[in-house]
Amino acid sequence: MKLELYQIDAFTESVFHGNPACVVPLKNWLPDEILLKIARENAVAETAFFIDNGDSIHLRWFTPEINLDPGGVIVTSEGTDSDFVSRYFTPQSSILEDPVTGSAHCSLIPFWSSRLGKDQLFARQISERGGQLYCENKKERVIVAGKAQTYSVGHFRVE
Repeated sequence: MKLELYQIDAFTESVFHGNPACVVPLKNWLPDEILLKIARENAVAETAFFIDNGDSIHLRWFTPEINLDPGGVIVTSEGTDSDFVSRYFTPQSSILEDPVTGSAHCSLIPFWSSRLGKDQLFARQISERGGQLYCENKKERVIVAGKAQTYSVGHFRVE
């Protein structure tokens, strides 16, 4: 079976910055074992798989590691050209520092929203690759958005 593969740099306006990830569109779900093998082969922090049913998109993502401990250390401070800055370290993982961590901002946004008294926030993750996140605190949920650049497009085969 031939599948498409897009390597994307997320939360950035230029390649070689932001969070590198792979995206694989599917027509049907493959077994988790195969999805995990694809994620390992891609060797980036996340590989997202999705199925577009026309009226909805179903999304799953995998990391290259089976037992990825979700723990990590977030360091954050008020920013000078953003509402706040952060870094996310995962010393127990094969990736010491996550370049841009969208999921961590689900915790950071309510904290900074309350502290700064506003619901629309612009954040920077100041890792070596760096990234910009446009966020909104909706009380019951957090919206995290950003720009992305396509680094490469290709195909691979799964037999």
